[in-house]
Amino acid sequence: MREMAHAAGPMTVFLQIPKDAGQRMHVLLQAVGYWGQSSSLTSCLGVMSTPPLLEECALPLDLLDDIIPLQPFFSCPVTEFRSNQLSWDDIAPGGKMPKPSALRCDIYVWPMVTKYRHATQKLLVRAPFFPESAVSRC
Repeated sequence: MREMAHAAGPMTVFLQIPKDAGQRMHVLLQAVGYWGQSSSLTSCLGVMSTPPLLEECALPLDLLDDIIPLQPFFSCPVTEFRSNQLSWDDIAPGGKMPKPSALRCDIYVWPMVTKYRHATQKLLVRAPFFPESAVSRC
């Protein structure tokens, strides 16, 4: 199954990249013409070095254990590469030696709640994990 995000207005995407790749990523992100589908009308409005707010980030289920109630937040499986030192041979099938999986699967909880559901479609709206008054800002 493939999920898509439709934003009404600007959408912020946070990327964690090595410091030495910052300038290259800045150039690449400014060149984005669409995200995901060729019919998308998307452009990069700006690139800045800013950490995301924890209460607005998707987090692995094990980090949220007993911190917040999981309902009504949206959760789903997420796959990530196990290591940042992977080569093409680690990912591509073939070869004689069996390889450990290059991917790690985890359950993530997103700071979003279902506002509307119809058949297999649903509309999710952003809802921070913690009330703004309970979050201490540094």
